[in-house]
Amino acid sequence: MKREQLIPSSVLRRQEEAEKKRQDQRQTMGVERANADERSFHRSVDATNDDYMREAMKKIRQDKRTHADSITSFNGTWLYNKTLESS
Repeated sequence: MKREQLIPSSVLRRQEEAEKKRQDQRQTMGVERANADERSFHRSVDATNDDYMREAMKKIRQDKRTHADSITSFNGTWLYNKTLESS
């Protein structure tokens, strides 16, 4: 038969506080994760309602400049840029 080890009350209190802190952190992280999708959606909507951003994106889409083929061939966008030129 094993003897149970007595734990001082101060140690027990510290362990309980640490466990409560871990549970609170898990709950906070869960709430943050749940709100992340909502925040990103609202950022997207805010960007579409922003006149300055809309005008800037319109200018970017009208501009046909691109990076040099020697650069884009290294990072994988070369094929995409080549298909844009042919159309």
